Amino acid sequence: MEPKYIRLENIKIEYLVSELYDFSKPGVISIPGILTTEAINDLERIARLNSDLFIEIPRYEGTEEQEMQTLYLDKIKESKISLESLSILDQFKNEYREIYRQIAQKAKFDEDDFNKIGFHRYSEGSLGITPHQDYENHINLISFFNITGDSNFYFCEDKEKKGSKKLDSSPRSLILLRAARNRDEYQHRPYHYIEPMKNERLSLNVRKKN
Repeated sequence: MEPKYIRLENIKIEYLVSELYDFSKPGVISIPGILTTEAINDLERIARLNSDLFIEIPRYEGTEEQEMQTLYLDKIKESKISLESLSILDQFKNEYREIYRQIAQKAKFDEDDFNKIGFHRYSEGSLGITPHQDYENHINLISFFNITGDSNFYFCEDKEKKGSKKLDSSPRSLILLRAARNRDEYQHRPYHYIEPMKNERLSLNVRKKN
C-alpha cells in the first residue's frame, strides 16, 4: 500500500548513511519534499488540537539559549491526547519506522528503533535556539520533520558559528542529524542552530533516547 505521509521515492538509504556516518562530512543532511500534503495537514491539526499540552522549555541550558515549547508523547499520559491524534501518529511512526530500520541496519546501530517522538514549536518572534550539540544520550540518529515556518536552520563547527551553512528546512522537508552510536562518537555530533522566528515554526522530532 502506498504510504500516506512519507514520500519514499525521496529516500536513498546508502547515500544517507554515507553522508551521516562518514566523519569527514558534517553529519547533517536535508531532504526536501518528503512529507505529503496530507501529512502537513494532519500533523499541524494534531498540534493545534493538543496545543494546551505543550510545555515551555527553560530558556537557558548550559551555554545554550532557546525559546520554544515541546510536546513529547512519552512525557504525557496518552489519555490526554485524542484518539484521532494517536491514530495519525501511529500511522506516521509505522511509515517512518521502515525507513529508520533500513538506516539502522546499514549504519550498524545497536538497536533499530526509536523511542521518542514529539513536536517542537517556536512562536513568532522567538529567538530560536543558539548553536549546540544534542544530548549525548540521544543516540544513533535525530530526525526533524518540518511542518510549518521558514526561519533558517544552520549547521556549523562550534558554538561560535564557525563555518555556518544553511540547510533547506522548508515545510515538508526532513533534516537528519548524526548522533553518536557509542561513546567514541560523541565528538562527532554536529553543532546546529535555528535563527529567530519570522513566523511560527513547527516540527515533528524523532529520536532514540538511551
